Amino acid sequence: MMEQPKQNRGIHIGLVVGLSALILGSGGGTAWWMINSMQAPNSSSSILEEVKPIPSENNIPRAYWLKDTGNSLELVSTPVQMKTIGSSEEQLTLALKTVLETPAGPEMSSTIPPGTTVLSLEQKSDGIHLDFSQEFTTGGGSASMTGRLGQILYTATSLDPDAQVWLSVEGEPLEYLGGGGLEIQQPMTRAVYDQEFAL
Repeated sequence: MMEQPKQNRGIHIGLVVGLSALILGSGGGTAWWMINSMQAPNSSSSILEEVKPIPSENNIPRAYWLKDTGNSLELVSTPVQMKTIGSSEEQLTLALKTVLETPAGPEMSSTIPPGTTVLSLEQKSDGIHLDFSQEFTTGGGSASMTGRLGQILYTATSLDPDAQVWLSVEGEPLEYLGGGGLEIQQPMTRAVYDQEFAL
């Protein structure tokens, strides 16, 4: 009689150990499957990468025009419509071409001579470098020269109002503008323009 209880006990212990191993094994397998199926999504399929940024008011290039207020001229801007968002150099080049090639809107004007072209625009560590065709320096008196300088400077700095601008004509640094001899400080900034030149 004593042998039978030992046999039953061995079966029960073996059954318990076997079931425990089965439970642990299936639980470990389930845990492994869950960890592997919950990996971070691929960067190519990331939702964040598919969403294109909406340009804010600060990173939309603007074209600057002149408006007659009766007593003086003031610089006014219009946003430049872009089909795609390019580099800041591409955006600023398009903004400058808009000022040079597009007629001003109602109640706005430009003192930039017809035929003026942007020969190059480069953003470097020391600021924005602009090179214009010779037409930029022709025609008009000091008010006209002051107006065109403001239009170019403000348009070129529309993405960064604190940027420094280096101006040249046909590859040569611009020291004086026009027959009136408007002296151009290099680099030019909005702060310098506002202090030195009154419209």
